Amino acid sequence: MGIDLGGKIWATWTRDFEKEPELVEDTDRLEEDLKSDAEEIDPNTILWPELPGQGRHEDYAYNILLLGEEAIGSGSARGRTDLIIIATLNTKENSVKLTSLMRDMLVQIPGYQDNKLNSAYEKGGIPLLYETIALNFDIKLDGCVMVNFENFEKIIDRLGGLEITLTKGEAKYLNTTNYISKPQYRTVVEGKQKLNGNQVLGYSRIRKRATITGENNDYGRTDRHRIILNAIFEKYKTTSKVDLASIMFSVLPMITTDINGQNFEMLLNTFIDMGTMEIEQLRIPAEGTFTDNVKVRGMDVLIPNKVENIEILHDFIFGEE
Repeated sequence: MGIDLGGKIWATWTRDFEKEPELVEDTDRLEEDLKSDAEEIDPNTILWPELPGQGRHEDYAYNILLLGEEAIGSGSARGRTDLIIIATLNTKENSVKLTSLMRDMLVQIPGYQDNKLNSAYEKGGIPLLYETIALNFDIKLDGCVMVNFENFEKIIDRLGGLEITLTKGEAKYLNTTNYISKPQYRTVVEGKQKLNGNQVLGYSRIRKRATITGENNDYGRTDRHRIILNAIFEKYKTTSKVDLASIMFSVLPMITTDINGQNFEMLLNTFIDMGTMEIEQLRIPAEGTFTDNVKVRGMDVLIPNKVENIEILHDFIFGEE
């Protein structure tokens, strides 16, 4: 008997502010070991729908994959991509959009067993991740930008820090754990403030405290990723083309990308010409379109309804037809 992926199961999560946070290792791998109440299921009972898997592409929508690589404890040349966001420039709508893909989604990975989305890069690099996203979400990507933790800190510092609003729980957690890896920077407070690269990196990786959006666990962390990108956008959305180009070329040595300089310039010009002042945001899987609190081969996963999520993703990125 297969799992019906056409049904809707609402996600639930807890918000626990009661316990004093302890000093922990600077990795979320430890948190994953704390989950124990999920139901183990046989992956062979999952009935994936047949999809074309070629990837939709429209000339008016540029879709760039943004990746954050965590190599902590991976034991391989490549780590896992714990930040996975599709950044879209839609010239038909003059819109900028960010879509977070949840790292713990169970997906089909070409040539491998079904696994979490964030394992695809570790197994086969960017080419396999492109194939995986095309197969599961029917999107053809126009390029990729990836940064590791160390260079992420450097980029934020190069940008002069970011204005981020912290909740009381987030500030307390950051000051009493190793998420801010340098003790001298564990001085954050509740409210809006400028954070440096080390502080922003710590903020981006929190899972045990709700963010200002009210989300917790990995749902909150994906919100934080978009909050950070939105803070960068807000800081530079009115910057001149010359200054933006200077900033862009100053950070290029700190990222890994398959986008050449000419295409970067084209994307920059497109962004400036659009004159967009707001960012639209989405998280996939969307609310009510996935099964959670389940394990596959010992892994806590989310099982998305592919058909529903593809429709939602395409409507968001390309616009409703």
